[in-house]
Amino acid sequence: MRNTVYIIELNMPDAGARDIHAVRMGKALRLAGLDPVLLVEEDEGLAQDRQADGSYRHEGILYIPIGRSNSQGKLLRRIGVFLGVGNPSLCYIQNQPILPLAVIAPAPKSFLFLRVWHWCRRNGVGFIPEDVEWLNRADTGGLIYWLDMEIRMRILQRMQKKIIVNNAFLERYYKLAGCQVFRLPSLLDTRDAKWMPRTRGTDDSDLRLVFAGSPARDRQDLILGAISAARREGINVTIQYVGCSRSRIQEKLPSKSLLDQLGNAVVFHGRVPIEQVPEIMGQADYTVLLREDARWSRASFPSKVPEFFSLGIPCICNLTGNMGEYMNDGQEAFLVTDLTEQAFLTQIRRAVAAKGEVRARMGIMARKRAEASFDIQCFAKPLADFIRQ
Repeated sequence: MRNTVYIIELNMPDAGARDIHAVRMGKALRLAGLDPVLLVEEDEGLAQDRQADGSYRHEGILYIPIGRSNSQGKLLRRIGVFLGVGNPSLCYIQNQPILPLAVIAPAPKSFLFLRVWHWCRRNGVGFIPEDVEWLNRADTGGLIYWLDMEIRMRILQRMQKKIIVNNAFLERYYKLAGCQVFRLPSLLDTRDAKWMPRTRGTDDSDLRLVFAGSPARDRQDLILGAISAARREGINVTIQYVGCSRSRIQEKLPSKSLLDQLGNAVVFHGRVPIEQVPEIMGQADYTVLLREDARWSRASFPSKVPEFFSLGIPCICNLTGNMGEYMNDGQEAFLVTDLTEQAFLTQIRRAVAAKGEVRARMGIMARKRAEASFDIQCFAKPLADFIRQ
């Protein structure tokens, strides 16, 4: 019986949100009795993941380094890579003696999409694309890549029988095209010790905020402006940035002096070892998000939210997309009603006024939300059934 499910075109397991998600999807599939294999387009795996038999496993999930798609050098070679010629993931699958049950492709370029789709149809293998966002043209890296994404999303993926998405906007979009859609949010193993709540300080007069991930999509000017205003009111609020540098935040600010004014109230951790990330995140009182209401924000879901909730960290944020399905004001979050500095400042005041018992209750609610809405246990069987059909 064929049980193997390939997830293709990945980087190292901890390289980014997509790769972390693939590992967690693999854990869910393994729980349901399938055999997930991640195809990592690198020459070697991580030394700490190497097993006695020479294979590589990350959090128990097998991944295979299959070599890189080399886009450097001559123009014809770069064009060939864009067209999917000699793609390592596809070449690996084609050379296996036993056909897999399915191939999951997280948003490949259109030409590779067509090549994998054609091979799967010819060999009776399930082909399931996955989409988690719909980028603006400015975020795609140029006109050609934007057109490629638009063709894939507006034409190719709407022709598929099945697709996996992570938000309600894309779920509605593909259902209107007649696709069978499985909505799979950002997953997490909430039983993993590193995602358990930490013991934190109990000083109610302080407010410790944290932001993790890419700062490009959130209104850092409004967040830091509100923090500055709160400190002028005498509120001892601080914020830590995990995974981004001072210079990246500075690019998002209208005034170069704001970070200087805030001084040590803002701490930058930059890129830290992946095992240290939960520890830093888990010491905060709240995480923060503040996003524009646009197609890109409606067609995405913040991947860090499940992690913070699992750690028992509520959120101060506005609602975009289907975030309202998972956040209730005063329970898992303090909700910002307008995209303004004053509105964010209002919620900072609420958060600092929420004393120990209230903060503890919100932390418990956040943790319960993670267990009920994002845990791999909840999605293992339904996802496997969707793939097996």
